[in-house]
Amino acid sequence: MKPFEPIIPAAFAQVYESYQFAPAVRVGGDVHVSGVVGFNEDGTFPPDFRDQARNIFRLLEHILSECGATLDDVFSMTSYHVGDLPKQMRTLIEEKTARLGTPHPAWTAVSVSGLAVPEAILEIAFIARLQGQS
Repeated sequence: MKPFEPIIPAAFAQVYESYQFAPAVRVGGDVHVSGVVGFNEDGTFPPDFRDQARNIFRLLEHILSECGATLDDVFSMTSYHVGDLPKQMRTLIEEKTARLGTPHPAWTAVSVSGLAVPEAILEIAFIARLQGQS
């Protein structure tokens, strides 16, 4: 038996099978969310960085709800940026703060040359702690 439980919302079942990764895994009281990219509900990608960031937080909320967590439970994030990271920072800070509030989570931002999904210009991985868990 593996030391983690995969979290696979129904909307992500095909992704789980096709790409062989879980959208998130529960390890003890922590939920590790795989990198989330900002696609629209129809599977397309908006060209705008802010819209992709907003979509990421919408998708994150959906993934976390599958295991009883919320955006308030996020304590760490790592963002991967295609393009001009310094120009993208202000926008992501605004979106992150609007969705995650304070206190702010730990955060690492990394500039990359590309992502697995070519239309994506932002990918974020998260870690959350389930309430009442230690």
